[in-house]
Amino acid sequence: MSRRFDTVVHGGRLVLPGRVFPGTIGIRDGVIAAIGDDASEFASAEAIDAEGHLVLPGAVDMHVHFRDPGLTDKEDFSTGSAAAAVGGVTTVGDMPNNKPPITTNERFVSKRDDVATKSHVDYVLWAGGVHPDEMPGMAASGAIGFKVFMNKFERPDGAEWTGKESPLSPELFMDDDARLLDVFRTAAALRLPVAVHLGNQDFTRRAMFPWANKPFSEFARAMRAEPAIEYLESAQKCVLFARETGVHLHFVHVPAEVLPIVRDAKASGLDMTVESLCPFMTFDLIEVLGPLGYHRYRPPESVSLLWQGMRDGLIDAVATDHAPHLLEEKRQGFADVLNCPSGYPEVQTSLPMMLDEMNKGTITIHQLVRLMASGPARVLGIQHRKGSISVGKDADLVVVDPDSEWTITNEQQKTKCGWTPFDGRRIRGRPVLTVLRGEVTAREGELVAARRGRLIGMP
Repeated sequence: MSRRFDTVVHGGRLVLPGRVFPGTIGIRDGVIAAIGDDASEFASAEAIDAEGHLVLPGAVDMHVHFRDPGLTDKEDFSTGSAAAAVGGVTTVGDMPNNKPPITTNERFVSKRDDVATKSHVDYVLWAGGVHPDEMPGMAASGAIGFKVFMNKFERPDGAEWTGKESPLSPELFMDDDARLLDVFRTAAALRLPVAVHLGNQDFTRRAMFPWANKPFSEFARAMRAEPAIEYLESAQKCVLFARETGVHLHFVHVPAEVLPIVRDAKASGLDMTVESLCPFMTFDLIEVLGPLGYHRYRPPESVSLLWQGMRDGLIDAVATDHAPHLLEEKRQGFADVLNCPSGYPEVQTSLPMMLDEMNKGTITIHQLVRLMASGPARVLGIQHRKGSISVGKDADLVVVDPDSEWTITNEQQKTKCGWTPFDGRRIRGRPVLTVLRGEVTAREGELVAARRGRLIGMP
């Protein structure tokens, strides 16, 4: 006898933990209610035909910058989440690099309430880990964790930060080791992670101040030889403080040079996780893209180490650090490197490009799912709802055509800034349908449903 569901997904190959098989998913009240291999046992009013395709859990991009509030000429929660949905991402983690930065409970609540009706995907909100006395309030208001920045925007001419030239607001900068230790202690007591943007402002200042008012081309070669000492120093310090406090320590966009520290820390039993950027921006593109790829260029040996860390499980998650800067802001780097903001928009293209790497044999389908769904869900502490196709979890799915060959273009991008550094790149593998809590939200590169994303993490 068949069982009744609100929606049934049938005909595709389901990618479940440890196996891939032809199966059917029954969805009821937005939750996966049943999984089976006999489609005749599933009946519903709505059916999604995934014939010939893979069915993956919706991707979780735990590190995006949707710029809302304060910098919405670049992006807002509606446009950023639209790009996510079209790209097969069903949950995002938005960072506190806003204007003003999210460093107090008052600002956190204001942002939380302001974006509540804007999102096309589910989301969590990171808070700035600057003031220990503000952290309990932000946790009670729904913060998923605390972001610590070990760098800030600074120019030798003392120019004021505007948010256009750099995402590194001075107000988010952690310049006091005693206070950093207090932030770790407070987060540990709240049982929430601390996500650290590694760096050392003294080293950064020494390396970058000579670049001021000079063109990108003059320093393109020097960028290849940037020393890793600031990342190594700050990573060692954070590991020491994590051992002292017992906090869940998370490194964002971890440099390859730091991976030996991560390996040793994990082997010692430290509660530690790390995320990597999608390592697509290699130095062989620097002559083609110039400042559009700044500050993401990596040497081949570092890229190889990152891929290896993803394959062997040392790296827990891949996240985009989606940075929707306007093209004119990025192009400022042609004349003045320090006026060029770091990063680029990527939340829409990350899953397709990782599928392309899967097709090339760089990673397996199970490694992809771990890096882009189950891994980030575990880091965020939302694995009971997100990250895998399992009974009882939210019915967040992405139907993928693994064999589709297509070209990424600027015109496809839903981000408000309207461009991608990968414009013109030919890849294989494409999300064709995105499902959020049982409802189709995007199909064939276009949104098909109203905004219905929810904040995850409220007590």
